Amino acid sequence: MCFFCERDAAEHHGTRVVDPPALGSLSELRMTEEEYKQMVAARDALPSSVTAKFAYRNFANDRSTLRVVGGTDDASALLELASGVPGQAWVEMKYGIMDSIFYILLRLEKMLRVPMHYWVLAGDGVIYSPGNLVMAINHFMKNEDRVVGCQGICR
Repeated sequence: MCFFCERDAAEHHGTRVVDPPALGSLSELRMTEEEYKQMVAARDALPSSVTAKFAYRNFANDRSTLRVVGGTDDASALLELASGVPGQAWVEMKYGIMDSIFYILLRLEKMLRVPMHYWVLAGDGVIYSPGNLVMAINHFMKNEDRVVGCQGICR
Protein backbone atom coordinates (compact mmCIF):
# COMPACT_ATOMS: atom_id res chain seq x y z
CA MET A 1 0.00 0.00 0.00
CA CYS A 2 1.18 3.46 -0.85
CA PHE A 3 1.25 5.70 2.21
CA PHE A 4 0.12 8.75 0.21
CA CYS A 5 -2.67 7.50 -2.05
CA GLU A 6 -3.57 4.17 -0.40
CA ARG A 7 -3.32 2.26 -3.69
CA ASP A 8 -1.19 -0.77 -4.29
CA ALA A 9 2.34 0.61 -4.70
CA ALA A 10 3.15 -1.95 -7.39
CA GLU A 11 0.48 -0.46 -9.69
CA HIS A 12 1.38 3.22 -9.78
CA HIS A 13 4.10 5.85 -9.51
CA GLY A 14 5.86 4.15 -12.42
CA THR A 15 7.11 1.42 -10.15
CA ARG A 16 6.69 -2.30 -9.98
CA VAL A 17 8.07 -4.99 -7.77
CA VAL A 18 11.22 -6.43 -9.28
CA ASP A 19 12.95 -9.54 -8.07
CA PRO A 20 16.68 -9.00 -7.54
CA PRO A 21 18.91 -10.85 -9.99
CA ALA A 22 19.92 -14.32 -8.91
CA LEU A 23 23.43 -14.29 -7.53
CA GLY A 24 25.79 -17.18 -7.78
CA SER A 25 28.15 -18.30 -5.09
CA LEU A 26 30.53 -15.99 -3.26
CA SER A 27 33.38 -17.56 -5.23
CA GLU A 28 31.75 -16.39 -8.46
CA LEU A 29 31.74 -12.81 -7.11
CA ARG A 30 35.51 -12.85 -6.57
CA MET A 31 37.21 -10.13 -8.63
CA THR A 32 40.48 -10.37 -10.46
CA GLU A 33 43.38 -8.48 -8.91
CA GLU A 34 43.03 -5.73 -11.53
CA GLU A 35 39.26 -5.36 -11.01
CA TYR A 36 39.76 -5.13 -7.26
CA LYS A 37 42.47 -2.46 -7.62
CA GLN A 38 40.15 -0.38 -9.82
CA MET A 39 37.31 -0.66 -7.30
CA VAL A 40 39.53 0.34 -4.37
CA ALA A 41 41.09 3.24 -6.30
CA ALA A 42 37.64 4.61 -7.10
CA ARG A 43 36.49 4.23 -3.48
CA ASP A 44 39.64 5.74 -1.95
CA ALA A 45 39.49 8.70 -4.34
CA LEU A 46 36.27 9.90 -2.71
CA PRO A 47 36.76 12.97 -0.49
CA SER A 48 35.02 11.25 2.42
CA SER A 49 37.25 8.17 2.29
CA VAL A 50 39.60 7.59 5.21
CA THR A 51 40.07 3.92 4.42
CA ALA A 52 43.50 4.17 2.84
CA LYS A 53 44.93 6.12 5.76
CA PHE A 54 43.81 3.90 8.63
CA ALA A 55 42.72 0.49 7.40
CA TYR A 56 45.98 -0.60 5.81
CA ARG A 57 48.39 0.61 8.48
CA ASN A 58 51.52 -1.23 9.66
CA PHE A 59 50.67 -4.22 11.86
CA ALA A 60 54.17 -4.96 13.20
CA ASN A 61 53.13 -4.10 16.78
CA ASP A 62 49.85 -6.01 16.70
CA ARG A 63 50.08 -9.28 18.56
CA SER A 64 46.56 -10.56 18.05
CA THR A 65 45.74 -12.85 15.17
CA LEU A 66 42.24 -13.39 13.86
CA ARG A 67 41.34 -16.58 12.02
CA VAL A 68 38.40 -16.23 9.63
CA VAL A 69 36.61 -19.47 8.79
CA GLY A 70 33.65 -20.14 6.52
CA GLY A 71 30.27 -20.12 8.19
CA THR A 72 28.74 -21.83 5.15
CA ASP A 73 30.03 -24.14 2.42
CA ASP A 74 29.88 -21.19 0.04
CA ALA A 75 32.06 -19.01 2.29
CA SER A 76 34.45 -21.90 2.94
CA ALA A 77 34.99 -22.32 -0.81
CA LEU A 78 35.76 -18.59 -1.11
CA LEU A 79 38.18 -18.66 1.82
CA GLU A 80 39.95 -21.67 0.32
CA LEU A 81 40.42 -19.70 -2.92
CA ALA A 82 41.68 -16.68 -0.96
CA SER A 83 44.11 -18.73 1.14
CA GLY A 84 45.72 -20.22 -1.96
CA VAL A 85 46.24 -23.53 -0.14
CA PRO A 86 44.07 -26.48 -1.24
CA GLY A 87 42.02 -27.75 1.70
CA GLN A 88 42.69 -24.66 3.87
CA ALA A 89 39.30 -22.97 4.15
CA TRP A 90 40.47 -20.16 6.44
CA VAL A 91 42.67 -17.07 6.42
CA GLU A 92 44.47 -15.29 9.25
CA MET A 93 45.11 -11.59 9.76
CA LYS A 94 46.61 -9.32 12.39
CA TYR A 95 44.50 -6.76 14.17
CA GLY A 96 44.88 -4.21 16.93
CA ILE A 97 42.70 -3.45 19.92
CA MET A 98 41.84 -0.02 18.49
CA ASP A 99 40.68 -1.41 15.14
CA SER A 100 37.07 -1.12 14.15
CA ILE A 101 35.22 -4.03 12.61
CA PHE A 102 35.02 -1.90 9.45
CA TYR A 103 38.80 -1.87 9.09
CA ILE A 104 38.94 -5.63 9.62
CA LEU A 105 36.26 -6.00 6.94
CA LEU A 106 38.32 -3.84 4.55
CA ARG A 107 41.45 -5.91 5.08
CA LEU A 108 39.50 -9.13 4.68
CA GLU A 109 37.88 -7.73 1.54
CA LYS A 110 41.39 -7.19 0.18
CA MET A 111 42.19 -10.88 0.76
CA LEU A 112 38.89 -12.19 -0.58
CA ARG A 113 38.47 -9.69 -3.43
CA VAL A 114 34.69 -9.77 -2.92
CA PRO A 115 33.02 -6.47 -1.94
CA MET A 116 32.11 -6.45 1.74
CA HIS A 117 28.42 -5.80 1.13
CA TYR A 118 28.06 -9.45 0.05
CA TRP A 119 29.21 -11.02 3.33
CA VAL A 120 29.37 -10.52 7.12
CA LEU A 121 31.58 -11.50 10.03
CA ALA A 122 30.06 -13.28 13.00
CA GLY A 123 31.25 -14.91 16.19
CA ASP A 124 29.62 -16.22 19.36
CA GLY A 125 26.26 -16.12 17.57
CA VAL A 126 26.50 -12.37 16.84
CA ILE A 127 26.89 -10.59 13.50
CA TYR A 128 29.42 -7.82 14.11
CA SER A 129 28.47 -4.27 13.22
CA PRO A 130 31.10 -2.42 11.16
CA GLY A 131 30.87 0.57 13.51
CA ASN A 132 32.01 -1.31 16.61
CA LEU A 133 35.53 -1.13 17.98
CA VAL A 134 37.30 -4.42 18.59
CA MET A 135 37.97 -3.50 22.23
CA ALA A 136 34.20 -3.26 22.84
CA ILE A 137 33.54 -6.86 21.75
CA ASN A 138 34.14 -9.60 24.31
CA HIS A 139 34.90 -12.17 21.63
CA PHE A 140 38.03 -10.25 20.59
CA MET A 141 39.22 -9.69 24.15
CA LYS A 142 39.42 -13.38 25.10
CA ASN A 143 42.86 -14.91 25.59
CA GLU A 144 42.22 -17.98 23.45
CA ASP A 145 42.33 -18.06 19.67
CA ARG A 146 39.98 -15.62 18.06
CA VAL A 147 37.93 -17.27 15.32
CA VAL A 148 35.12 -15.58 13.44
CA GLY A 149 32.90 -16.89 10.70
CA CYS A 150 32.36 -15.36 7.30
CA GLN A 151 29.20 -15.99 5.35
CA GLY A 152 27.39 -14.55 2.37
CA ILE A 153 24.33 -12.41 2.95
CA CYS A 154 22.98 -11.69 -0.53
CA ARG A 155 20.88 -14.41 -2.07
